[in-house]
Amino acid sequence: MVWSDKMLESRKEVKMNSQKPMKMMAFKVMHGMAGRLTSSEWAFMELWQKIVRRELPPGEKISEETLAEMLSISRTPLRDAIRRLEEVGLLVRGRNRYLRVAPLCIKEAEEVSLIREKLESLVAMLAAKNHQSMKKEIGEARLLVDKMKGLCSHPHTPSDVLKLGDEFHAKICQISQAERVESMLSQVYLVIERYRILLNENRDRVGDISSEHDLVLNAIEKGDCDGASQAMASHISRARELYISELKKIIQDKGFVSRGNGR
Repeated sequence: MVWSDKMLESRKEVKMNSQKPMKMMAFKVMHGMAGRLTSSEWAFMELWQKIVRRELPPGEKISEETLAEMLSISRTPLRDAIRRLEEVGLLVRGRNRYLRVAPLCIKEAEEVSLIREKLESLVAMLAAKNHQSMKKEIGEARLLVDKMKGLCSHPHTPSDVLKLGDEFHAKICQISQAERVESMLSQVYLVIERYRILLNENRDRVGDISSEHDLVLNAIEKGDCDGASQAMASHISRARELYISELKKIIQDKGFVSRGNGR
């Protein structure tokens, strides 16, 4: 396969992003991607980002031919990337073999957020348990909370808020030292990321998020396992309420939202 300058630059950017703490935590689902990417891994990353950013709109009907042309990639690695996206439900294959981007779905947003709440609460509890042995990392998490608070009084974009949120949750995972739970969370993030992006595009929650992160970290610093778990559960639960609220608002004027399971 011949790589154009644009593709090589994009591939380089993906490799750099995959080394950052959870720029999109979902990328950790494919361990070892910080090194050289295979063509199928690159295609997966490109398509995933296009779906979560709605460059490939929910409900859009697409073909393998269109995607191959879009990415300038051969069919074999493309099909592997498509298979992975089908497995997490972001692409749906119809009876005529055409592909469709899965619609945004209220039921899915609720279910995936509930799973995230349980896993993130466990991570916070384990992080609090490690408060004595992970003081350096807890200090780093405190700096992230302070940066988020700083956004309240400075111009910022939705991506600024998402980036700091990603880094905070990644740091709590690091403090918890719960690699298996983190791996499960990365699967959840593959699906939930597009709801997070949608919410942050429509609401500026930086003040609420910074306060909620502060409560979580305060409990972790004290070694309060129950308090950390409860604060994290409340944080994720509040986001879920807003996901549902935003989705309901666009049901009437956006055809890509489903009330059911979206499949």
